[in-house]
Amino acid sequence: MDGAAMDTPSPRTRVRAKLKNFLSSKMNRQKGADMSDSPRDTPHSEDGAMEGGDSPSFQVLQMELEEEKRKRAMIAQEAAQTEEVVRNALTAANARVEDVEARRLELSAELRAAQAASQIFEKERFSIMKKLEDSRMEKKALEEKVGQLTQTVEDLKNRVQSDQSSSPVAAPVASDERRLDMLNKLASSVDAKVLELQTISEEVKIVESQLLQTCDSLETLGTPTRQERSNGDAEDNTVVASLTAEKDDLAQQLEAEKVKKSEILSKLEAFEEKMVDMQREKAEVEERKNDILSKLEAFEEKMVDMQREKEEAGNAESEAMSSLTAEKDDLAQQLEAEKVKKSEILSKLEAFEEKMVDMQREKAEVEERKNDILSKLEAFEEKMVDMQREKEEAGNAESEAMSSLTAEKDDLAQQLEAEKVKKSEILSKLEAFEEKMVDMQREKAEVEERKNDILSKLEAFEEKMVDMQREKEEAGNAESEAMSSLTAEKDDLAQQLEAEKVKKSEILSKLEAFEEKMVDMQREKAEVEERKNDILSKLEAFEEKMVDMQREKEEAGNAESEAMSSLTAEKDDLAQQLEAEKVKKSEILSKLEAFEEKMVDMQREKAEVEERKNDILSKLEAFEEKMVDVQREKDDLESSLAEERRKSESLQNSIGELAEEVAECNENFMQLEQERDVKEAQAAQETSTKAKVDLDVERQKNDDLKKELKNVLSQLEETKEKVEDEKRDNEILSKLLAAERAANATASTKKKRLFGRN
Repeated sequence: MDGAAMDTPSPRTRVRAKLKNFLSSKMNRQKGADMSDSPRDTPHSEDGAMEGGDSPSFQVLQMELEEEKRKRAMIAQEAAQTEEVVRNALTAANARVEDVEARRLELSAELRAAQAASQIFEKERFSIMKKLEDSRMEKKALEEKVGQLTQTVEDLKNRVQSDQSSSPVAAPVASDERRLDMLNKLASSVDAKVLELQTISEEVKIVESQLLQTCDSLETLGTPTRQERSNGDAEDNTVVASLTAEKDDLAQQLEAEKVKKSEILSKLEAFEEKMVDMQREKAEVEERKNDILSKLEAFEEKMVDMQREKEEAGNAESEAMSSLTAEKDDLAQQLEAEKVKKSEILSKLEAFEEKMVDMQREKAEVEERKNDILSKLEAFEEKMVDMQREKEEAGNAESEAMSSLTAEKDDLAQQLEAEKVKKSEILSKLEAFEEKMVDMQREKAEVEERKNDILSKLEAFEEKMVDMQREKEEAGNAESEAMSSLTAEKDDLAQQLEAEKVKKSEILSKLEAFEEKMVDMQREKAEVEERKNDILSKLEAFEEKMVDMQREKEEAGNAESEAMSSLTAEKDDLAQQLEAEKVKKSEILSKLEAFEEKMVDMQREKAEVEERKNDILSKLEAFEEKMVDVQREKDDLESSLAEERRKSESLQNSIGELAEEVAECNENFMQLEQERDVKEAQAAQETSTKAKVDLDVERQKNDDLKKELKNVLSQLEETKEKVEDEKRDNEILSKLLAAERAANATASTKKKRLFGRN
């Protein structure tokens, strides 16, 4: 159809040339008829006047004159009709020329409007990219603020760990105020950019409404009248057909442009919806920011509560330590009292040992005397035998011997009486010794009771130490598991943060490119405004030129043909420009579709980044809570370990003292046992069976005491070994705690470095 439109100028010019020739011939013929009528009227009238009305030639001439008049009237009528047709054709041609000129102007205006719209679209795209870049920068700023918040959290944790009582809340409050100011500034800038986009969209709507008005005016101007089609000849019909074909082509092009404009409007509406989504996302970011600030405030309150709880725990610990020191003092006093009692018992034992030595010495003297008496009795018996023999031999000697024997018997009786007295004294001393032994047994029972109390306390302490050891092992295992899980979570968080950094850097680069494009779109918008003003000025000049051309067209027809040829050439140029604009618009639409896909991907990535950021923040909060719990448990373990160390040291000292005292008692009992054996050997020869039974009972008691002392010594050795094992375990635990502190310190430094890099 474009080829047909390009071939139409030649027949149109031919038709216009034929119309001009026909009109000129008609005018010449009419002028000739008028000139021939004027000399022929007078002679006929004169002849009629002269000759009268009866001649046949006059009638013939009159009939011819009437026919001629009728023919002239018909010719005049035809001339008037032809003049009307020519006038209508001229007006139609002028209207067509005006329509073509208006179409050309409209097409040029549409092309320029399309160019302006494409430039506006580009500018809007650039503005969108700019806004996306701003949102990226805002996101980056928010990430930096999150890093700063995490750094402040680490600082607060370090302050809590170092037990600083200075205000840990002042610094984060100032930083939060600065963050709020920055976020408010960012929000105001985003609002300003949104207003700019709204103004741009309003201007685009105004331009599109103007384009729609021009399309409507083209439709109204492009419809030819039925009278022109009915009154024109075949050539006019061909011209009209070509013009209608051109009009149909232009109408189709206008329909396509309308479809494209509707698509552009739909895309603009989608863009506005995206801007609304961005505003909603901005509100969500504000809500998240407020949530983060509220969480920080809650964390600061929690830190203050932890500080207060720590102080209360310190006070409770000091109270517990004071109570433990009081108990320790009581135990020390009890030990002092026990030592005093033991010293008294030892002094009594020493006095008893001295008495036993005296008794042994007296017993030895009695034994010597007894041996002397026995030897004397043996000598007396021998003498009695000799005397009996001598008596048999000689009676005189018997009387003398009897007198001497009676004398000796009296002496021996006296000596036996003296020995009985000494024996009674020894028995009384033995009874006193037995009473003292009973007292010692009673004191020994009391010592046994105290020993049992101490042993029960030691057993309870050992059970407590075993429970503490088990709890310590469980706590160590739990702590190691928690530390391993925390380190794994920390590594996962670090990897996620690295991935988020990479994605954020990519998004920020895309946003920067988008911001640059938005800046270019703003610049192109200003250029479009300038071009629009230029187009309006050119349109005014073109309208003035059209008025002048209309006047010149009425004056000369040659200019019309030239104008038609120029119009056809301009029409061809406009058709080519329309094709180029179609190609450009298709490219712009493809770019817009790709840009929309990129926007959708960026929105999805942004949502994923937000989700990951929220997951990381929740994991960081859980990690911080776990670290706080682990730190609290570790402090409790350290305090309990210190207390147990002090108790174990005090118990070890007391056990050492008890072992020394028991060893001394054992030595004393061994000495007493040896002395008792000696006394038993002496008493076996002097005393009766009752003393032997008593000595056996005493020996049994001493054996029982010895066994009990051995048991006590074995228990003390076992407790000493347990205390040494506990001491060794405490040293191992202290080393483990030191290693754990070093690991925590390295982990905290790594975390600080990581968040410092963030």
